[in-house]
Amino acid sequence: MIPAPPPRRPAVFFDRDGTLNADAGYTWKPEDLVWLPGAREAVKAVNDAGWLAIVVTNQSGVARGLYGEAEVAAFHARMQDELRVVGAHIDAFYACPYHSEGPEGPYRIDNHPDRKPNPGLIRRAMLEHPVERARSIVLGDHARDVEAAVAAGLRGELVKPGELLAAVQRALAAPAPAAAARVGGALLAECAARARAWLFDDAFPLWAARGFDAAAGCFHERIGQDGAPHAGAMRRVRVQARQTYVFAAAGRLDWDGPWAELVDLGVRTLFDRALRADGGTRHLLGPDGAAADDRRDLYDSAFVAFALAQAAGARPAHAERCIGAAASLMDWIGTHWTHPAGGFREGEVAAQPPRRQNPHMHLLEAVLALHDATGDARWLAQATDIGLLFRDRMFAPHHGVIAELFDETLRPLPDADGRIVEPGHQFEWAWLLDRLARAGGPEMRREGERLRVHGELYGVDARTHAAVDEVYAEGAPRTPTARLWPQTERIKANVVRFERTGDEEAAQAATDAFDVLMRFCDTPVRGLWWDRLEADGAFRDEPAPASSFYHIVLALEELIRVGAVQHRP
Repeated sequence: MIPAPPPRRPAVFFDRDGTLNADAGYTWKPEDLVWLPGAREAVKAVNDAGWLAIVVTNQSGVARGLYGEAEVAAFHARMQDELRVVGAHIDAFYACPYHSEGPEGPYRIDNHPDRKPNPGLIRRAMLEHPVERARSIVLGDHARDVEAAVAAGLRGELVKPGELLAAVQRALAAPAPAAAARVGGALLAECAARARAWLFDDAFPLWAARGFDAAAGCFHERIGQDGAPHAGAMRRVRVQARQTYVFAAAGRLDWDGPWAELVDLGVRTLFDRALRADGGTRHLLGPDGAAADDRRDLYDSAFVAFALAQAAGARPAHAERCIGAAASLMDWIGTHWTHPAGGFREGEVAAQPPRRQNPHMHLLEAVLALHDATGDARWLAQATDIGLLFRDRMFAPHHGVIAELFDETLRPLPDADGRIVEPGHQFEWAWLLDRLARAGGPEMRREGERLRVHGELYGVDARTHAAVDEVYAEGAPRTPTARLWPQTERIKANVVRFERTGDEEAAQAATDAFDVLMRFCDTPVRGLWWDRLEADGAFRDEPAPASSFYHIVLALEELIRVGAVQHRP
């Protein structure tokens, strides 16, 4: 059963300077705090009514070099101290330190999503607190406060000094709207039915019929939008592994097509051509399926181990051999690629440094799959080690992100490249940390939720509703295009959030992500997909890559699993 979500409460979002306290121009010293008439009483009225009292404030003085974030926090601490004297409190403070003016540095950002009149601060508060939207209101002394409210889908009201208490009293006295029905379970159930129909009627049949090259004994890398496979391409070992998983999942979902035969063919390819006799995996096979590039790569190896675990669960006759081969591969990685600074070396394909989080993430996915297939505590221990590496070395708590690129000691690169964040990976880690906790590993879902919130807040384009390719850690946009795969990771992170908490906002986000994914899958030949949405909102006309099918199936398998759960009324 999906749990009932926590009760939602209306909120009053207060601007700070000029609304709660006198604005002397870049007010930041605690001793300069001067409350406006009725302000503390207004906060207490909100508290007494059981509403949330939240401050959302632009603090461009940080970007201008006049004071720092620590000084902002100290000023807010003084506010809390003086509110307690009258029996009041602020539930949360949100401040935007970014501005286009000031010295060069991480705070010099033009039109940051958090800076009012943009709605970022309000949206973050609503993601992090159980806010009832219908009765909530934003109160401030400037038009940008009202504009931010409207952009966030809330009411906003301008208040002059001395008017705040009356405005709060009007908001509290407004009649409550009828309670909204819980619809998250119904939304996901409807999406799950659409997902199953697309997979069973279109995608699985097409890729089973045209996605395997019988002559070469390998899966094709891509299929053109005319439905014809591209037979002359080099074949990545990771794609052979991913497609093996795809058809193992098809069997789990009870598709009645030739999934078993395709899993067996994929396993044969992995054993005969992907795994090297001297340990590790090779990188590429030629168009004819013969070995073409013997370089080893951690990312490739993670997917081979993942596929072998999936095949073991789907085809019990192969289980012992598949698990044995996966264990030998993991032993080889541990022996040859353990890095003295933590984590693993990445092999011979990608130059190092920089080191990357992505192969480590997929290694975590692989060992969790091995644990699912075997119940062996060894794999949970390895998954725990990677999870702790994430928490202690890779996770950046200030922004709630995991960077993409690190130096040899697993510190983010010191330049702008060290601030690159991929929203798709934010969502993917959030899902994996949930899986790790469910398997009995350490509880890191709080960190995972911060990743999900960052992805939702900064990583979803307001125009296209698609999860974009890259942003910066502080939330500024970087690469506005949108690949297909981040949409699938957004589904997964929000589906398990809803499953665990009953969060209706997460169910809506998963539904929105599914709708975007189905736009990617609206192709001339049903069962294919577009891989890239350009910044102008048009899809790039190119063949459908087989590598994306893994992402699609994994997301839709989760959606179908949770959508099938009886939703408690």
